[in-house]
Amino acid sequence: MEPMVGKPIDPEQIDKEMTRAVGTGELATAGYAISEANGETGLLVRATPKAYGPPFLKLGITIDGSDVQDVLFGMGGRVTMQNLGGYRSELRVDGFFGSGYGATGEYYRPFTESSLFFVAPRAYATRTRFDLYEDASRVSEFDIDRNGFGADVGYTGSRNFEVRVGEQLQWYSTISLINYEGIPNQALRQQITSLKYTYYGTDNAQLPRSGTGIQFDVDWHHNMDPGTAFTKANLQIRSFIPISKAGSIFFTGSGGTAFGTPAATLDLQGFTLGGPFDLSSYGIHELVGGEYYLFQSGYERKVLPLNPFIGEGIYAMVFLEGGEMHDTLTTVDSGQKPFDGTIAIVARTALGPVYVGTSFGTDNHHKWWFGLRPLFP
Repeated sequence: MEPMVGKPIDPEQIDKEMTRAVGTGELATAGYAISEANGETGLLVRATPKAYGPPFLKLGITIDGSDVQDVLFGMGGRVTMQNLGGYRSELRVDGFFGSGYGATGEYYRPFTESSLFFVAPRAYATRTRFDLYEDASRVSEFDIDRNGFGADVGYTGSRNFEVRVGEQLQWYSTISLINYEGIPNQALRQQITSLKYTYYGTDNAQLPRSGTGIQFDVDWHHNMDPGTAFTKANLQIRSFIPISKAGSIFFTGSGGTAFGTPAATLDLQGFTLGGPFDLSSYGIHELVGGEYYLFQSGYERKVLPLNPFIGEGIYAMVFLEGGEMHDTLTTVDSGQKPFDGTIAIVARTALGPVYVGTSFGTDNHHKWWFGLRPLFP
């Protein structure tokens, strides 16, 4: 509230800042009233903290129906501790189990209470499933282990964007469960230097209706094993434009490159295309390789509001997707240009977005899919 001290009362700006404080911090309520003190008239601000935390606990359920013949389930939770060791610091610990399992943690701490610079050490130990598809049929199934630790140093220019530079040491390995493609198992030690830029300009993290979001990442894998080093860069831009009270059009463009590193060296760490909202008519991870691009455009419309205890609303979506993957890991022709059209229904619920859709694409690709994603990543 400090920038408003000594200025004329602006109820709209005050309400906006108080809503933001209640929505993102430890406050349960915030309000104000006109008051007099020391012969001067001003605003008396009252705030009450949340009675149930910190720490805060969020629980979530994951249902992945990307392949309706093999539906995956999972559960997870996030514990968030605020002002631990200093004002504005935050510790997040995530745990999940089901089709994959593991735990991750990061401690965010500004250099000083008012500094825009921060340090963020982290550690993780995870096992996730990775399926490979060919012509929409699963041909291989792997478990991927990632265990490591590291730290980022970053700058938060505003509540909308963040830049990070980090270093981490990672132990990466793959375990083949079904392997018709003959891809060898890997066990690598990796030193990874990363640069990340994120701009949060959308009105919702899961299903935006307006705004723009940008994500840019560069990872240098200085692998400790000979002949396995590579560099990856990836850029995604999303823009949502309201055209009516209930409807918005959206455009998404993304692309990445491994700067000529062969797909065999990248292994399962290459770029992937396929699955709901990511070349939807193709099987998840059907295209894996060292260079790709993907464009999406469509229309979304709120068709039904929900009870606030259940969620925000139900949306109908129709969109087109087109892209290409070069230097593929599997036997898919790397020269193809996949394209599809999708119709989907998405409900923004208290548990997270619930979705169901059907897609029709090139090379006789067509499928239907459904799922539930938790509110936290």
